Amino acid sequence: MTILAADNVTVRLGGRTILRDISLQAHAGEFIAVIGPNGAGKSTLLSVLAGLLAPDQGSVMLDAHPLKRLSGAALAKRRAYLPQNPKLEWPLPVERLVALGLTPHLPAVGPLPEGFSFAIEQALAACDLLAQ
Repeated sequence: MTILAADNVTVRLGGRTILRDISLQAHAGEFIAVIGPNGAGKSTLLSVLAGLLAPDQGSVMLDAHPLKRLSGAALAKRRAYLPQNPKLEWPLPVERLVALGLTPHLPAVGPLPEGFSFAIEQALAACDLLAQ
């Protein structure tokens, strides 16, 4: 079972402490809400958990492996990240947007392999995004 764990994570940006001593565990299949006012550090926390920002203190582990020791390719195969308010310059169906998370597993050219359709459909169903 996949476990993402943060242990006593602290992040300082611009001389200001954004996150202080944050610890959590997230297991495969769980939905976790991160709520708080603007500027509370929600996006910073997600960036740290995704391995996009290194904490100043503490650690983040994915299945008992420190994120900082995983290569970019290995990390990309384990997680997908969609930033807040992404700007799309062209019309893109939600299925193709979800499929972007599969990029590290896809061939360099050509259409999506047939086997990936099921994974995309599962992700859409989990988020209640299938047409009814």
